Formats: sequence, C-alpha cells, structure tokens
Amino acid sequence: SHRFHTIDGRQRAGGQDWSALKGHVLCNTCYNRYRERGTLQTFQVLGGKEKRCTYADCEHPSESRRFYHIDASSSAGGQDWSPIAGSVLCDACYRQYFRRGTLERDRFRLRDGAQEQVHRCAYDKCANPSESQHFYRITGTTEAGGRDWSALEGKVLCSACYQQYLVRGTLARGRLKPPDGEEARCTYEECENP
Repeated sequence: SHRFHTIDGRQRAGGQDWSALKGHVLCNTCYNRYRERGTLQTFQVLGGKEKRCTYADCEHPSESRRFYHIDASSSAGGQDWSPIAGSVLCDACYRQYFRRGTLERDRFRLRDGAQEQVHRCAYDKCANPSESQHFYRITGTTEAGGRDWSALEGKVLCSACYQQYLVRGTLARGRLKPPDGEEARCTYEECENP
C-alpha cells in the first residue's frame, strides 16, 4: 500500500472507537475496513443461497460484488445494526444502511410534495459536478461517518464529494502520506498487503 494512517486513538472516522488501535500504523485497506466495519477482521465469504440480498425492496438482490451477513453487535458507520441482525445485504444496501441507518431510499421532496430532481454537486471545485450516479442532500440530521456536516447543510453533493467528506472531513482533495519518520508499512499482523 502507498497510503498509511497513524492511529492516535482520537479518530472518529466511521463512528468507531479507535482507542484499541492507538499507536498502530494501518495501510489504507485496513484503515477503511476498520472505519466501515469496526473490526480489522475480514468477513467470511458467503456462498450459495447466502449470495442474495434479503432486503425486500432491493433493486438487484443477486447482483453485487460483495454480500454482508449482518451481526447485531456491529457498529459500522456509527449505526445500530441490531434491527436487521441476521440479514444478508448486497453492497448497495449495506452502504445505504452504513450511511443513513435505514434501508429505505428516499427522494428529496419539494414543499408541494413533488419529487425534486437534483443532478448537480454544490462544491465549486468538483471536477464532475453533474456526472454522478448518486447525489446526496445534506440535512441537519446528517451524521454519516461521525462527521460534523453542519457547514454543508442544505447543499447537494455528488457521490465523489460526499465520499471525500465522509472519509476525510473536508472536500479539499489531497494525498495521504506515510507519517514522518515512520516506516511505510501496515502494523496489523494479518494484513494481506502490508
């Protein structure tokens, strides 16, 4: 990996408790795994009939690059997963619950109740402001990733800018570098690519 994160125990990314990893240096893959799942352990590979999303309103229940078996003790994304414990979710439904704490997809509604079509990112430095499969309206209740979204309230972000803010807490782009004086190596013993 060419991106590393020094864990000081004060991180809030993904709404996880990072204190147990204080002093570790994680590669980007391990960092993102912990941020998203609250664990460094990889998920077991699901097979056969388990490779189908159990969410009744899933648009593509058997078409996903990854399926997740949901554990009641999960705290990924700072969400309470216990209401859907035992479910199997496709990647799209997993990410929906991770971001919003619900599997329900909702459209933005205007005051008259009509659905609003929002297809432009509000970030003025966005490289592709109208080219995204998903756009996200930031509301006063947005808490994804344990971030403070209040400065963006009322704005619409494309998927790339939303993910940038979710992961980094800023819309400004920049590269992650190995910590100064640290070895550019992941310290998680079971990392597949340290």
